[in-house]
Amino acid sequence: MKIKRILTACTLVSALAACSGSGGSPNTHPTNTTLQQSLEQMRKQSNKQHQNLTDITGVYQSTSIRVDGSLKRDPIIAPINNIGSVHTLQIGRTVVDLIPAGADETQPVIRHISKNEHLVLGNNLKHAAYGWHTKLEPAGGATGTLFFQGKLTPSDQMPEKGTAVYNGLALYTGKDSVTGNVLAHIEGKSTFNVNFADNTVKGNISANNREFETAHFNADIKGNLFTSREDAANKIDGLFYGPNAAEMAGIFSGQSGTNHFKGVFGAKK
Repeated sequence: MKIKRILTACTLVSALAACSGSGGSPNTHPTNTTLQQSLEQMRKQSNKQHQNLTDITGVYQSTSIRVDGSLKRDPIIAPINNIGSVHTLQIGRTVVDLIPAGADETQPVIRHISKNEHLVLGNNLKHAAYGWHTKLEPAGGATGTLFFQGKLTPSDQMPEKGTAVYNGLALYTGKDSVTGNVLAHIEGKSTFNVNFADNTVKGNISANNREFETAHFNADIKGNLFTSREDAANKIDGLFYGPNAAEMAGIFSGQSGTNHFKGVFGAKK
């Protein structure tokens, strides 16, 4: 039974890589419009003058598969808008403790595997969290969720001038469009140069063990969110978190040679 569960989790990773934009052409990003709509909802929500300190805001993408690896339904992308802790992921009735009992909180990346769950969490930020969560279903199959969330910087508190450098981490999965091979839960580094006067974001993400070539990204800032243009080969979309936009987190996707990748990142000044 344990072997069957592990194989199911691996199949889920393949499904996520194939169905979330990492297996198509380098210029396709099928979830981008929906992702930007979710981010826009978050931006409008944050326009209120006094945001509650316990408001948790972000975006998640969930993919559900059957035991044979086929999709149960189309992937879902939706905003996260809850009240609670940065380290509690709540999607509908499902609540996930992102730092389970016994986890080493000093590690920048927390990995936790139990009988029914597999969690990979970016733990390098104070005001936000991001990662992957896989849940194996009792009746077979599984649901995988890619997410980022945190305490959003209100739009009226965003810097209007100056520049800042953000350094952080990235977690991603890739699939080779020729061989079909999947690389799961790769760890990497992220660096971004943000110009608040010009409302631009430029940066790169690189894999720690060079599984992928360094990917370069450009995005435009609108309020407290940033999004790539539709024609960009590599796309990045996310939100600023904490006082004075202290941190940033989001989802990225693109292509490196024949490998197509998708993941989440978190960085801070």
